[in-house]
Amino acid sequence: MTTPANNNIDVSFPTFVRLNVQTTGLTDEEKKKKAVTISETLTANDVNVTQDLVSSTAKLECSQDLIAKGKFVITNPGADISFSGRVNLADNTVNYKPYSGGNTAVDFNHINSRHGKQYVPYGLYKKGAPKISMRSALSGGHVGSGDTGGWGAEVLWDAYGEQIRDNTDNAVTLNSSNRGKLFFTASPDEPALFRLSVFMRKNGDWLDNGVGGRVMLYANAYDTSSGSNKKVVRKLLGIAVCLGSTWYTTVPMFWCASTYYATSSGYFQLIVGERNFRVSSLSWSVVRLPFVL
Repeated sequence: MTTPANNNIDVSFPTFVRLNVQTTGLTDEEKKKKAVTISETLTANDVNVTQDLVSSTAKLECSQDLIAKGKFVITNPGADISFSGRVNLADNTVNYKPYSGGNTAVDFNHINSRHGKQYVPYGLYKKGAPKISMRSALSGGHVGSGDTGGWGAEVLWDAYGEQIRDNTDNAVTLNSSNRGKLFFTASPDEPALFRLSVFMRKNGDWLDNGVGGRVMLYANAYDTSSGSNKKVVRKLLGIAVCLGSTWYTTVPMFWCASTYYATSSGYFQLIVGERNFRVSSLSWSVVRLPFVL
C-alpha cells in the first residue's frame, strides 16, 4: 500500500481480520507520528512500534509487561496509571511534572499519599536513609570525674574517658553547652524514627560508692502547635536500675533498642532518679531508621 498525496486513507475491516500495516517513505516527523490512526479499538497479541505511540483520548491497558526504552509521557497527571504486570523503564527515571503548572516544585503530598505500590522518588527516599551516631567511654569512678550527680541530674553523654566515637552521619548532635542532651531534628512533613541503645554500669571499686538507684531515659520534643518552641513535651522511654545489696554490686543498666517516632525536633536525656553513684562505663548508639512517610 502506497501513501496518497493527501496522506489519508480510511479503511474499514470486519471484526476478525488479521493484517499487517506498514508505512514506507515517510520523512516528515509529524507524518510519522500520525501515520496510523485507530479510531475505535485495536486488539493485538504483539504490537511493535518503532517510532512514537501517541494517544490523546484512548486508554492503554497492559495485562503483561510494559517495556519503555524511549520516552514514556503521561499528559494527564490527574489520572491513575495502573499496571497489572511488570513495568520496565529500561533505566529511565520517572519524572513528575508540577501539579499546579509552571515551574513550581513537585508537591510530594500528592504523589506520596500511601497508595498501594506507589513509586517513591529516589530523592525523597534518600532523605529517609539510615544514619547512626555512637560513643563508648570508660571511667575509673573517681570523685568529680566519674560520678553521675544527684537526684534530677543529667548524665552527660560525652562524659568519661572516650574509647570510640562516630557521629559522621549526625543522627543526633551534641554541643558543649548542653552536654546532657542529644539533639535530633524532625518535622511533621519530615518525621524521623529513632532507635536508641544505652549501656551503663556502676563502678564497684569504691567502698563509698553507694548502692545506686534508678536512671530514666527521656525523649523531649518541642511543641510547635502554638507556633513556638518554648513548650517541651517529655516522654519516658524506659527506666533502668543499678541498685544492689552492697556498695560493691555492679549491676549493669541498659536501655536496648528503645524506639521513638519524632514529628518535631527535640533531644534525648538520661536523668538520675535517686542517689549519686560512680560510673564504670557508658556506651550509647542512636540510629535514625529508614523511613518514608
